[in-house]
Amino acid sequence: MIEAESVAADRFPVERATARGFSQAFVRAGEGGLPLLRVHGWPETRRIGWRDIASLADAGFEVIVPDLRGFGDSQAGPDGFQDVVSPSRDLHALVRDPLGLRSVVAIAGSLRTRPPRDVLDTFLRVGTFADGAKFRASLGTYESALSDRRAEQRFSDRVGPVRLRGAGHFLQWEAAELPNHAIRGIYGDLLEGGTDTRAREEVFVALGSNLGEREVHLAGAVSALRRLRGAHLLEVSPVYETDPVGPPEQGPYLNAVARLRVSLAPRALLHRLLEIEAAAGRVRSEPNAPRTLDLDLLFYGERELDEPGLRVPHPRLHQRAFVLEPLRDIAPDWIHPTLHRRVEDLAERVREPTAVRRRE
Repeated sequence: MIEAESVAADRFPVERATARGFSQAFVRAGEGGLPLLRVHGWPETRRIGWRDIASLADAGFEVIVPDLRGFGDSQAGPDGFQDVVSPSRDLHALVRDPLGLRSVVAIAGSLRTRPPRDVLDTFLRVGTFADGAKFRASLGTYESALSDRRAEQRFSDRVGPVRLRGAGHFLQWEAAELPNHAIRGIYGDLLEGGTDTRAREEVFVALGSNLGEREVHLAGAVSALRRLRGAHLLEVSPVYETDPVGPPEQGPYLNAVARLRVSLAPRALLHRLLEIEAAAGRVRSEPNAPRTLDLDLLFYGERELDEPGLRVPHPRLHQRAFVLEPLRDIAPDWIHPTLHRRVEDLAERVREPTAVRRRE
């Protein structure tokens, strides 16, 4: 029997990307693990794989399960194509940008014939189609090229096909643990760290605390960054004690900057930083209010991003001596990608020796 919780539609948050000019819906779990792109033959919706996402994430994969163009919550492609090549290009664009992956393990189920009543029942349960036009367009892939040996012909560097006895077309919906066990066994060596699948970027994170046991909060943040999956902590600056900026009346801050090399995408990294803040008891109220822990993403490589809730480089870092002083201790020659100025030069312009004091 399928448990209701395992198929609940709100079990995983839905993300969206527009890498190819249309909104593509996907879910992601286990960020920072070995990237695993999970796709399915018709109907090409993420809901078919709903029951195996958590298990694969627990095994160490970062599971990415999309709705292909025209399916589920994804829009149809603006070019009108529903052939074999177009969805493949969509997926390539998705994993490269915005997810920032250099390569992925791609898992796809092969086509098997099922009785029409079973197929219709599954379509109804997973909520595949919103309207008749989307249903009709979804047949294009199979009208253009239908072959059980298609993957074998197109991908010379592959594992498989792996044939599971008694497996049907909707195997990961009906018996998720069966294919998951095979996936964990086949890719166990990669899970142990044998392959670097990700584009890695150097990032800088500002740390600050002026509430409670400040030293404890900063030390806890550094420990959390050191344990952060998908990141390697390179160095941490000396600690500075700084006067607070703006109202209300509050005590002085302790500030530092951490340098990391990460494989997490920018928004995934931001999400992890917010989780670390929350674990330290951060409560967001009014702007510039005292806080147990403040973590700001300063630079993400040379990227420039301006998205809701995510701006990189940090829009005010060039005005803040309490950021620039510790930053230049560990990266004086880093170039601000927007201002095209060295950190050393930016720090000299706003230097406040009496307000930003290095702790010995």
